[in-house]
Amino acid sequence: GVHLAIAQIHEHQLHWAPAIEEYKAELAMDPENAMALAHLGHACTQARDPDRAIQALDKLLASNPSDGQAYIDLGKAWTLKGDDPKAIAAYEQALRYDPGEVDVHYRLFQLYRKVGDSARAQTHLAAFKEGEAKQKQAFRESMAGLEGEDKKGTN
Repeated sequence: GVHLAIAQIHEHQLHWAPAIEEYKAELAMDPENAMALAHLGHACTQARDPDRAIQALDKLLASNPSDGQAYIDLGKAWTLKGDDPKAIAAYEQALRYDPGEVDVHYRLFQLYRKVGDSARAQTHLAAFKEGEAKQKQAFRESMAGLEGEDKKGTN
């Protein structure tokens, strides 16, 4: 709807408060709008309102339990609230649905280290480093491909 479109414009400009108001207006018209719930959860997390984020994300995940990004935002919200076990559970769930999320490994490294689980912390640090190296290599290959195309175009 129109409120969703306006909210996304605010969100892209990092204007969280007006984005949140527009997402809420969209949800008032369509309470089950998964996209509005996902974006509301994300915007509330960014605005450091973890309670509202958790409420929106829990509702979203009740009907869309395989939304990996929602679990990432849920992990961030629980981290903001200082609930490390729930943050860890949310991030672990995110990796079940999207194992390629390299940053989640780093967040889990930090949390496991904080709670004193050095073995799991090291496992996630290694996964983060490996994933980051793969991303850098893919970027280099992509750039090399573009440079090759540029050279072909100038001949």
